[in-house]
Amino acid sequence: MFLGLFGVWGALHGALRQALGLLVIVAAFPLASALSGTIEPAVAKAATLDAEARSCAAWAVAWFGVVVAGG
Repeated sequence: MFLGLFGVWGALHGALRQALGLLVIVAAFPLASALSGTIEPAVAKAATLDAEARSCAAWAVAWFGVVVAGG
């Protein structure tokens, strides 16, 4: 009986972790859009890029930061 309970717990725990990981990735898109404007001046200091590339790099940094923080 206890082995069955631990088996069910393990299966549900894995599914829960997968669902929460997907939720973090989905939430990272709007959060990255909101945070990229704040990060853009730091990206401008770190690299010489045109405006489009700078905003794209800031968005990517924000997205990866949210995913790492959420994971």
